[in-house]
Amino acid sequence: MAYKTINDSFYFDPEVKCLPKPASDLLLYLIINPHSHFSGIYYLPLANVPVESKLSADDVNKALDILSRVKKSTIEQNQEDTYRVSDNQNNSKQQKQKPDRVSVFGNNDKHHFFIRYDSSRSIVFVKSMLRHQTGGRMSERQIRSVLTHITQFTKSSVIVPFLEYHKEYIRHCFLEFEKLPAGADEKKLAAGVNRRKNLKAEVEIFYQQHGLSFFCSKKYPIQPSRHEEEEEEASAEEEADIVSESENSDTHSSPSHGEEKTPANKRVSYAVDYAVAIDDIKLGFNGLLSTVEAYIVMVANKNKTKTLAQSREHGILLELSEIRKDKGNDVAFKSALLKVINKEIDNTNYLRKTLEDIKEITGGGINGSVWDSPLTN
Repeated sequence: MAYKTINDSFYFDPEVKCLPKPASDLLLYLIINPHSHFSGIYYLPLANVPVESKLSADDVNKALDILSRVKKSTIEQNQEDTYRVSDNQNNSKQQKQKPDRVSVFGNNDKHHFFIRYDSSRSIVFVKSMLRHQTGGRMSERQIRSVLTHITQFTKSSVIVPFLEYHKEYIRHCFLEFEKLPAGADEKKLAAGVNRRKNLKAEVEIFYQQHGLSFFCSKKYPIQPSRHEEEEEEASAEEEADIVSESENSDTHSSPSHGEEKTPANKRVSYAVDYAVAIDDIKLGFNGLLSTVEAYIVMVANKNKTKTLAQSREHGILLELSEIRKDKGNDVAFKSALLKVINKEIDNTNYLRKTLEDIKEITGGGINGSVWDSPLTN
């Protein structure tokens, strides 16, 4: 039997105190009932709730409505007023009373909620349950368990609110993993880094499959690819060579009258003709060009402007070219690219994974037409 954690401050929480008793009882039931999962998202038919919680069906429906649609601007109202407003939504004569003091949430009218319920699939999402049940920090095993568990709810309407709400928390857990314990074994640390790197990639792919970004801010930047790192190193070497040549030329020549001398340590930049560079890369794809261009169009359509900057397109083409050379199988590469385009996932890590999966299924190679493969249907 699974055990659930209930903080003793549950009934002292100002957000819980403003709830009517049926709503607070239902919220407690949703946390501790035998069907619940520590992630806070699980299957729960409404028919089970009155039998197990001892609440009437009418109270359950009203409580669900309250827990799903509480507003931050009214969170400080007293219990009687909150319940009365919910019970008399269609009564035009009933006037909602103003709170006695200013809400701690100010004048923010953004909806605040305790739960989300997908009635078409009987899936419930209890918002703060994951954070409380894991004590404010998840282990790698718990993150893996949550990721495996939520894959069964990908078609539910509650999956996106779940991912959006817990994004910062999951990021925090990954940052905590980076803190090295004193006296740890280097081999174990190296194995742990690789394991967490793979787990982070899987989480990021799952977010992108639902149209969300995961590591996309300055605090949580997207990790650069191997190609981008090599490009940065080459750029740094070129800049060092330019500075060195500039210093040497300054020692052998002096500026003419009226001519300003350029400092030796001044950074010299050159404009890149991306149009020419893009055309050169495209020539290398040969028969795969139409599929590659379809991928570029799919990536561009993700933007509001439906276009891509030439520098971004250049970078994508370089990465696709690198993936193709690494795998060395044009038919498998095309098959994987078509599958990614069909799913509309603009993530090269997912493309690499798809290509590996195809090679495993086919035993390392594909012979024949790519259109005969079930993977592209």
